[in-house]
Amino acid sequence: MRKRPTTQDAQILLQLEHLRNEPEMRTAHLWWRDRFWPRNAADYLKVEMAQGTDASRWLRQVATSWALAASLVVDETRSEKAFLNFAVSQELFTVFAKVRPFLKESRRCTDNPDFMAHVEEVILHSKSVRFNQRDRLKHR
Repeated sequence: MRKRPTTQDAQILLQLEHLRNEPEMRTAHLWWRDRFWPRNAADYLKVEMAQGTDASRWLRQVATSWALAASLVVDETRSEKAFLNFAVSQELFTVFAKVRPFLKESRRCTDNPDFMAHVEEVILHSKSVRFNQRDRLKHR
């Protein structure tokens, strides 16, 4: 993963922020943050499989947008440092934390082994995330 930010990173960041601020996406992000608290894979899948509902649409919009953004880091289109800036990616960690406990089961049940794979890779394999977590633990 590329570490140093570039002008292209700034442009991508602005485009992603523009998309996040569209009314429908803002609603989707708020839903994930405030109302969606899956306890297990069945809770997650119940919403995902409820085709045509607002909740299903919002679930997919947010999960897909973060997966796309993380894929830009994995393929080195965007730098890890720019992406993992807490002000930019705080929600990424919230979304991942909500699905991580049952991620393997969700992948198996949906027959989608790549579900949130780029998000997982960026979060779990990033040196900067490990250093930040280690520093936070020291200060507790």
